[in-house]
Amino acid sequence: MSFSERVYNVWDYFKLQNVNRKLFSKSVEICKELDYGDACDYIENADKTASLVFMNRNDALHYPLPLMPHVISVEGFFLENPKPLDQHYANIIEKAGKHGIIVASFGSLFRRLWPELRTIFAKAFAALPQTVIWSYEGPTPEGLGNNTIVSNWIPQESLLNHPATKLFVTQCGASSSFQALHYALPVIGVPFFWDQPFYCHKLSHRVKSGQTVSLEGITSKKLQRAMKEVIENKTYKANADRAAAIYHDQPIPPKDKLVYWAEYVIHHKGAPHLRSQAANELNFFQHYLLDIIALVCCVCIIIGTVLVIITKKVILFIVSYQKDKYD
Repeated sequence: MSFSERVYNVWDYFKLQNVNRKLFSKSVEICKELDYGDACDYIENADKTASLVFMNRNDALHYPLPLMPHVISVEGFFLENPKPLDQHYANIIEKAGKHGIIVASFGSLFRRLWPELRTIFAKAFAALPQTVIWSYEGPTPEGLGNNTIVSNWIPQESLLNHPATKLFVTQCGASSSFQALHYALPVIGVPFFWDQPFYCHKLSHRVKSGQTVSLEGITSKKLQRAMKEVIENKTYKANADRAAAIYHDQPIPPKDKLVYWAEYVIHHKGAPHLRSQAANELNFFQHYLLDIIALVCCVCIIIGTVLVIITKKVILFIVSYQKDKYD
């Protein structure tokens, strides 16, 4: 990372810590209002007392991270085996022919888009030779092309799994990002908020299976060029295939891993032996080794001071000796 990216990363870390504190505080407040008693204390200290922490991450997508033994990655455990497409969508794909289809979905929160943005998407989709299946609800967008099919619900995983799908246009939510990884699809990421810029950055910069188009300054032409580039440049698809191979190369399926570790905790009546006591008990100065650094600095200063004094004494002695000798 560049210096500016590292500064932003530190800022984002402390901002996220603050958000987490507020969420835990609100959870404890609700718990006490409902009079759940001692359970509220467990919520307040969950990050320090939880036997296990399940994380939705995978090395194919995320950067390497040092994790404690009680932190378990269960990447994409929510993915289902896609069902066969019904006749309606099968006919759409058949009519799409050699150009194939594009799946566009921005999650449940963004099925409705403001007028300017839905027009931008509609015009960009209309300029492509592929058939676009767009998960969208609301007024018909201005400039909607004959090649674009809008529906307030689509069989997303079944469509993503189909070999005719050439591109996935997504907001890069956690679920959508893992679907793109799982089904080895090139992506165009259009992040809206929260963790979506993070996942878009991972897909476009780490996996290199697509491009990110920011909402700031987005135009139909810019979006169209990005989609055309990702579809026609086979490097993106090759990178998606490589990342999918890494993602799937696991010793145990994510769902089985989740069940195993949950049963492990039940079997052992908790798993405090997996948690680091030091991580929870060290204060700020100990955690960042500031006390050790201070000690080393003090020792170096003392040694340096002593050496300077000794050197000064030796020099003065030599000068005095030489002076006395010639006198």
